[in-house]
Amino acid sequence: MGKSAPKPVPSLDMAILRAEGWIAAALLQAKRIEAIRAAQQAFRPVVSWTMKDHEAAYKALALPGGCLVEDYDSHFFLFAIRLALRWCEIILEAEPSAPDDVRTAARELLASIGHAKPLRDIIEHEDEYLAGGGKRPGEYTVEAFGMKSSAHSVMMMGTGDRLLGGRFSVNDAIAALRRALPPFVVAVGHEGEPPTFLDA
Repeated sequence: MGKSAPKPVPSLDMAILRAEGWIAAALLQAKRIEAIRAAQQAFRPVVSWTMKDHEAAYKALALPGGCLVEDYDSHFFLFAIRLALRWCEIILEAEPSAPDDVRTAARELLASIGHAKPLRDIIEHEDEYLAGGGKRPGEYTVEAFGMKSSAHSVMMMGTGDRLLGGRFSVNDAIAALRRALPPFVVAVGHEGEPPTFLDA
């Protein structure tokens, strides 16, 4: 048998452009999570909420069926991160000619928030897990702070952070994404067009 043809890969320029776009998209989605967080905090600090505060927050921030909007917006955040990480993987695997600062940013992003990938995959196939299947049945729920937390859950921490699925820090992810973005922006040539929606 002959050797199989090499797997086609996107161009370096396209890989960097897509990585930049998905990192920025994840940060934009984070802004939505922060807006929801601000609305929740408007009631009073979460750590001192009474049952009435919880009920008021759910009423203000819930979908008609009673599910918190944040539970779903947070998952779009994970999806954008997963695609950003995939393009970073492509840059590192197939593009040794990428600029050093881009390769460093890609490596650091994968090292710091690469654990978003299995969580995102579990959420995408949640129907299988809820039916008793799934590729990682033992990972659908985890023990976090003395309670069981499903992959779908969003835990509000007293620090103002959110833990997605009881295991993924929103604040840590935002910090990692912000650190990673600048080299991609420069490489793509967007440095003259700062994304104002990402301003702190």
